Amino acid sequence: MKKAIIITAIAFSTFTAKAQEFSPKIKVHAVNVGFGSFHFQKDIKGHDGLSIITDLTISLNKNLISVSYLGGTSIKILDGPNYNFEEYSLLYGREWQAFDWLRFEGFAGFGHFNQSSKDPTIGGDGTISFPFRVNTKFYFTKHFGMGLNTNYSINSVNNNFATNLIFHYRFN
Repeated sequence: MKKAIIITAIAFSTFTAKAQEFSPKIKVHAVNVGFGSFHFQKDIKGHDGLSIITDLTISLNKNLISVSYLGGTSIKILDGPNYNFEEYSLLYGREWQAFDWLRFEGFAGFGHFNQSSKDPTIGGDGTISFPFRVNTKFYFTKHFGMGLNTNYSINSVNNNFATNLIFHYRFN
């Protein structure tokens, strides 16, 4: 009986030590800010324009979780209405390091897409969206880099394709 208690105590302490070695650590991973252009896939009126993106990414071991804002506006000076959209999203992703100076991130998630326009035929519709994102980052220092951010958002209002030049700061 004494041997069984000692073996059980050793087994529990081993399992506890292993569990503590693999405990998840949440860290702030990176911040991105960028600007670029967008194009709607379903829209026949040619709404292209300027877009901006900001996001905050945290890491949980090798998993990335990103909270993101993507917005854009089309500015038609002589004809046509001003068109705006916003998308707030929560994304899951992973990072792949090709070289010390080149990294790729891939994300997929869900969000909320909202559009507005001065054109009465285009309503201010809000809907659930499914965004996909690829970040290509070139590092100049250990923490700072620039790159391309490509977004494709699938939703029931207007599928959105946006490409942005991002400024990237990596914390860890």
